[in-house]
Amino acid sequence: MTQLPELPLTLSRQEIRKMIRQRRRALTPEQQQEMGQQAATRMMTYPPVVMAHTVAVFLSFDGELDTQPLIEQLWRAGKRVYLPVLHPFSAGNLLFLNYHPQSELVMNRLKIHEQNWMCVTCYPFPD
Repeated sequence: MTQLPELPLTLSRQEIRKMIRQRRRALTPEQQQEMGQQAATRMMTYPPVVMAHTVAVFLSFDGELDTQPLIEQLWRAGKRVYLPVLHPFSAGNLLFLNYHPQSELVMNRLKIHEQNWMCVTCYPFPD
């Protein structure tokens, strides 16, 4: 894989996000798939993940690194996977819902797939 040039230090956070998004979109589907698999393999050897029973993950969006390989490896390892969901009545907050192969996904107001909100699958994270 070719080395990408460094990002200038004078860029704003929005400019950096825009440049990184452009770089992600420039990757071929094969490169994206390979990198997602490599990241999943590395994460599965990361001690906090190895020791965890429950892991919070996000679903990939807009050319982000594919998290599906990680999610599937976590399931095979017997770990519970939770996904963030926009809180339905507390703006700016998230809920984490138990995600499993039969979970129903819906499009949220930001046009991002998330689980259909059901209180029985919420996991309360301590403050």
